[in-house]
Amino acid sequence: MNIAELKNDYKLFLKEYDQNEKDSYWEGKRKFFCDFWRNKIENENYNLSDEDIDAIIRIIDDKASGHKVGMEAIAKTGIRQNYWRKVFRDFEDKKELRLAFAKILYAKEDDNLADLSDELLVINKSNKNGLNGRERGMINAFLFLINPKKYISVVSLNHRRLISEYFKIENNLSGLSDGEKIIKSGEIILEACRKNLDPNLSPRTISEFLYLPFNPYNEDLKIKSLWYKKDSKSSKRNNVEDDFDSDTFLEIKLKKLEELKGEKKYRGSPDNY
Repeated sequence: MNIAELKNDYKLFLKEYDQNEKDSYWEGKRKFFCDFWRNKIENENYNLSDEDIDAIIRIIDDKASGHKVGMEAIAKTGIRQNYWRKVFRDFEDKKELRLAFAKILYAKEDDNLADLSDELLVINKSNKNGLNGRERGMINAFLFLINPKKYISVVSLNHRRLISEYFKIENNLSGLSDGEKIIKSGEIILEACRKNLDPNLSPRTISEFLYLPFNPYNEDLKIKSLWYKKDSKSSKRNNVEDDFDSDTFLEIKLKKLEELKGEKKYRGSPDNY
């Protein structure tokens, strides 16, 4: 498919997709999640219930328990409910992990999200809760929920790779840390789509378009079938299997984390978010 054909399909998609309405919807979910985090996760006097957690999981995963037809979620993550519940329990119970995630949640524009993501993954490495899963689907979903104006909701790193390969988007991530791969892989796709399709498209819009027709819009457009190919090897590796690359990588990141502890302080909840 050439760029002209893709642009035409994108225009057909926009006839059914209201970008402003959808972006407003996800801004509301962002605020809901921030309230949940501040009032329930960070509140030491609050006992988090499964229903509290499940309400958030339904926002994230369209296969979550209680998710109904017509409800909108970030993605079909392939991550089981028990893993989602465990990561929230770990946020509640493990202070160091909670504070590392809060740094991402309350990050400023000039903060290095790649370093903060690396820090979170290093701290979480032994928890077996899915956050360090091979496709990094959980952390990518959280990033979108935290800032849907900045991050795409293509949550699988493998899907990002396939999209980049098919549409010939230069996406060389070799030699980068896990956090850098998480941040840059999404930024590169978003930048290329804005350049070739629409400079004003939002991260959610392009994510929905790339997964057509696997959403409620225009069943005649088969965009996902263009770039998606099932990898028998990767399909056998559940995307929540923990996979931290090497002892050397960990040693470097753990050393860096120790240095960061002396330099960066947890800010706490902002007055406005």
